Amino acid sequence: IIIIIIIIIIINKALPFQKSSDLSAAHRDFQVDAVSGKICVGRALDRERKAVYEFPVVASDVEGLSASAMVRIQLKDINDNKPVFLQRTYVAEIKEHGETVSDKILKVEAKDVDGNSKHNQVYYKIYKILQKNTSQDMNSQESQALASSSRFPFEVNRLTGVIKLKSSVDPTSIDREIQDQFYFTVMAED
Repeated sequence: IIIIIIIIIIINKALPFQKSSDLSAAHRDFQVDAVSGKICVGRALDRERKAVYEFPVVASDVEGLSASAMVRIQLKDINDNKPVFLQRTYVAEIKEHGETVSDKILKVEAKDVDGNSKHNQVYYKIYKILQKNTSQDMNSQESQALASSSRFPFEVNRLTGVIKLKSSVDPTSIDREIQDQFYFTVMAED
């Protein structure tokens, strides 16, 4: 949703309004009502495509008298883009009994193109844990319960996307003979 409020006051209300004829194609995203001077959006606007519009508006009468004003429209950012991971799959190898809870195992990263605002801050969480060698994966509620329990050894930093062993995990408990691979999905949301 984009809200634009523009007020142009012309003393001689009998003057019809028009956009200046020197508008470029990029500024044809707006229309000016010839009677009221009301400026309307002509099509959907996208702040990530163009954040600021500037164009002149001219009011003129039948005798050729005119007045002009420069209009500047600055679009506010809304959260209209979802985060996208830089890679589709991330793979890391860890040493059996070798990692410590402070060691970074992997960093996942997603970008959100919603400008430089609160709308482009990405938050990470373990969303789904996939069971190897089973025909059925856990649903997201079961996965999130397991991810927060002490039985699942990994955590993801909510702000940075860094994956490491949970502080409650004894690094020597990571045993290749018991489980040689872990599959899980990380969700990025804004």
